[in-house]
Amino acid sequence: MNRLFPAIILCLLLTLAGCGGKVDQSPNGNTVKPTLTQRPKDPTNPSTANPKKAETIGVSSTAPVPRVDAVILRALPAAVNLDDKPGPDGINVSVNLFRTDKPLAVKLQAGVIELLMYDGKISATELARAEPVKVWRYPAGLFSRAGSDAAVGYTYRVALAWGKNTPSKNTVTISARLLRPGRSPLYAMPSIISIGVR
Repeated sequence: MNRLFPAIILCLLLTLAGCGGKVDQSPNGNTVKPTLTQRPKDPTNPSTANPKKAETIGVSSTAPVPRVDAVILRALPAAVNLDDKPGPDGINVSVNLFRTDKPLAVKLQAGVIELLMYDGKISATELARAEPVKVWRYPAGLFSRAGSDAAVGYTYRVALAWGKNTPSKNTVTISARLLRPGRSPLYAMPSIISIGVR
C-alpha cells in the first residue's frame, strides 16, 4: 500500500492538470486548441458574451410577430341580435393567434384575417372547397382595432352582422382563415352556430 500511495498521488495531480483547459504545445511547436466544455466568451457575440441576457432577448408574447402557427376561433353557440329589430342578425366571435414557441396568443403583424360564414354545417375538411355566404375581411392594421390583452394572450373580439346575407338554414358554420403572401391559407376549426327563431 505504501508503494502505491505515491503513484496514486501522481495520477491525481496529472488528472487535475489535464482539466485546467490550458493551451498545450504540440511536438512541432504548433499551438493545440484547448478542449473546453464551454465556448470562450466573445464580447462581440451576444450569445456568448452574456448567455443569460441573450435568452431573454426577444419579442414579448403580445408584441406583433410575423409568424403564426394556429388560428383559434370561439363563438357563442347561438346567433345574436345586433340591431334594434327583433330576431338574430349576427354572430359574436373571438379570435386568437398562436405560435408554437409562445405560451400566449400573439398579435397579427402581417397578412389578412377573413371571417367566413357558411350556410348549414360545414366540416373542417370542407372549408377550403365550400362557398361562404358572407366574408368579413380584416387586414392586420384594421384587425388590430378589435384586439386587446386577455388571460390567454392577445384576443380579437368582433361582432359580425350578416346584413342582407341572411342564412337560409337553421344553422351556420363560422370559421377564420389567415391569408399570407407565399403561404397556404391557415384555417381555424369551424364552429356551428344555431340561428334560432328569426
